[in-house]
Amino acid sequence: MTPAMHRLILSAAAAATLTMSTAAIAREKSDVITLVNGDHITGEIIELRYGQLTVKTDSLGTVQIEWLDVARIDSPYTFFIETNANKRYSGGMAAVPETGHIAIADSAGTMDLPVAEVAMLDQLEAGFIERLNGSVSFGFDQSKSSEVTNLTFGFDTEYRSERYIADLNGNATSTTTSDFGTQNDYLLSFTNEFLRPRDNFWLLLSSFESNEEQGIEGRLLLGAGSGRYWIRKPDTELAAFVGLATTQEWAVGSVDDQQSVEAILGLQWKVFRFNNPETTLTSRLQVFPSLTESGRYRGTAYISLRHEIVNDLYIDLSFSGAYDNRPPDVTADSLDYSLSTSLGYKF
Repeated sequence: MTPAMHRLILSAAAAATLTMSTAAIAREKSDVITLVNGDHITGEIIELRYGQLTVKTDSLGTVQIEWLDVARIDSPYTFFIETNANKRYSGGMAAVPETGHIAIADSAGTMDLPVAEVAMLDQLEAGFIERLNGSVSFGFDQSKSSEVTNLTFGFDTEYRSERYIADLNGNATSTTTSDFGTQNDYLLSFTNEFLRPRDNFWLLLSSFESNEEQGIEGRLLLGAGSGRYWIRKPDTELAAFVGLATTQEWAVGSVDDQQSVEAILGLQWKVFRFNNPETTLTSRLQVFPSLTESGRYRGTAYISLRHEIVNDLYIDLSFSGAYDNRPPDVTADSLDYSLSTSLGYKF
């Protein structure tokens, strides 16, 4: 792949990063949250995710509240709400006499919902920044006996609205050994899920990666598919999807490119535990059987175990692997994998 193509990819990544850092105007902090123990917290409700309600306050800063500790909510602002049964509502929230219930007022009337049935909540007045969730991590490993140095960097940013979930993530690894020198691998990917009834979704995805170990100077992928959340609870998500993609590959040391069409089979599982400190397990598996190259298939796997050390600072143990039974460079390895430990910060 030419240096011009490299510059184009890096420019696109920079533009995406700038877009995702657009400023937003905060609204008045007038939401009132009543807890089961009778305490009241006044602030701006940001979101409910995975069993935790995020609230910005003037005196306490940003606080996380266990969702099942909430007795009632009163707010004049409009929210998007999704239940465990994948029913969706939008409207203002009013306090109701019964503890553990919230009332949603929309164009169809007022709906009384038990707190335990609410899986996700977003404020519709929120700006772009308020709807972003993400993390950034850095890792460094060195072994004197094997003379191996490993430097890693990763980020993950998610934007979620009432209609879709967009995720931009990337990682880069630089490995230095006495035998092979320095090898650099990186991946930048973007996915967009368009939410549909009964936990179904349409999916658009794109990625660009480079893996010198497997002889890949560059691989550009564009695809689409359909998926479903088979499990969707405050502490667990399991989703599967299928689709089609077109890929364009450049082998290391070659200026020619190779194009192909692939099927996509994907599985993603997340587990969340918020018993202080927070622990999260994320795993992804994707398989790409080629439809234009008979007998070729490849796959990727990723597992991350993240444990919070102090507020928003975490340690991450992750495994990533890639397999290609016919890499573009016939002299390259079919299998590449890495195990890394890193420190990160979530926002």
